[in-house]
Amino acid sequence: MMTDSRENKKVLIVDDDPMLRSMQKLFLGRHFDVDVAADGLEALEKIKYFMPDLALIDIDMPRMDGLTLMKELNIQIPGLPIIFLSGSGDLDKIQQALSGYTADYIMKPADNTDLLIRINAALTSSEKRRKDSEKAIAAATKELRDIKLEIINRLAKAAELRDPETGMHILRVGYMSGQIALASGFDAKFCDLMVFAAPMHDVGKVGIPDHILLKPEKLTFEEFEIIKNHTTIGARVLSGSHHQLIQMAETIALSHHERWDGSGYPGGLSGAYIPVEGRITAIADVFDALTSERPYKKAWPAEKAFLEIQSQSGKQFDPELVTCFLNIEDKILKLKDKFMDEFK
Repeated sequence: MMTDSRENKKVLIVDDDPMLRSMQKLFLGRHFDVDVAADGLEALEKIKYFMPDLALIDIDMPRMDGLTLMKELNIQIPGLPIIFLSGSGDLDKIQQALSGYTADYIMKPADNTDLLIRINAALTSSEKRRKDSEKAIAAATKELRDIKLEIINRLAKAAELRDPETGMHILRVGYMSGQIALASGFDAKFCDLMVFAAPMHDVGKVGIPDHILLKPEKLTFEEFEIIKNHTTIGARVLSGSHHQLIQMAETIALSHHERWDGSGYPGGLSGAYIPVEGRITAIADVFDALTSERPYKKAWPAEKAFLEIQSQSGKQFDPELVTCFLNIEDKILKLKDKFMDEFK
């Protein structure tokens, strides 16, 4: 008894000999899901609703022969294993068949046992290639994801290097934002985008003069007005992209200093008019800033920072998001431990 569910595999038999088609279908139908076609043109119609895992094809057929069909199948179903059957022994045709993607070549009349062995071998080989391909794609996807995260973090860190904060801050804000989004019920794709987009919240700091950005004393009213411009500068830096990730980062850069009560900047937005990705990032950004040591301040204890976030519920922050944030206190603290500051 087969152990790899071959009975679910689909085999398309293409042969102009009706008796041979019927006999092969009767035999192979015990092991596979089988359909038949009398020539290449009929086979191309069949695959519109019967997508085979393997094609068993006669070379010499009217209207469209097996060699022409092979070329069409290679286009429409790339990688489809094909076994050719031929009774002519024409070496030129055999050579042409083997020059394409052909799993095997069998002279007629085919022994049923041998045919079944050849089909199983072709399907096993095809399955191995598919799995190897999936592994390679998964590895390439992971590498692309890692590269994307590194590029984003380096872009964000370019802004952070002009500020007393550290590169760990941008990582923590990203991962905390993702956790808050997850706790709030957003789907995996949105949460993943938050992890990548939130670190770019302060990219607009690249446009703030050093004498203001790095000033150790309290800023004047005029200087603070200039600092506020980092939101609109960041949005301009990130604007015009067709990619969802960068579009989200643009929104976050512009809106992460808006406040639930409408007293924030740059737009004075309030409540649900503030984009949710900005509302989420605001909580992560403030909490991490409070609990992080900087050359000019000591870090707050986590308990005090959680109480501060709670006290700003309905004022600075979205109340529902604050509740979600407080419900994942343990996860937030683990992220703080995992991505510790580069200095103490």
